[in-house]
Amino acid sequence: MCRDTGYYEPRQDVTTKVVEEMFEKQNKSLMTYYLKMAYQDDQHTYMNDLHWVLQNKFDDVDLNAVKNHVEDMLLIDDSDRELFEEEE
Repeated sequence: MCRDTGYYEPRQDVTTKVVEEMFEKQNKSLMTYYLKMAYQDDQHTYMNDLHWVLQNKFDDVDLNAVKNHVEDMLLIDDSDRELFEEEE
């Protein structure tokens, strides 16, 4: 049941079943949707993933655009700046 804070704990069996279904059917659009929702709720997780992308230098990602995006994100909240200090 939701409390006044709006926070609730999702059921593990439900989240596991949804993940199994997405994985089995390779439903990338749904996976992307859930990941975006998680990122909107947790900038730190998003910043860690941006750092991971930059560290791995994926060929199919515009790394300059990601670096610019990181700077925009750090203007919002710079608590993860240390992740990117070696990138600058």
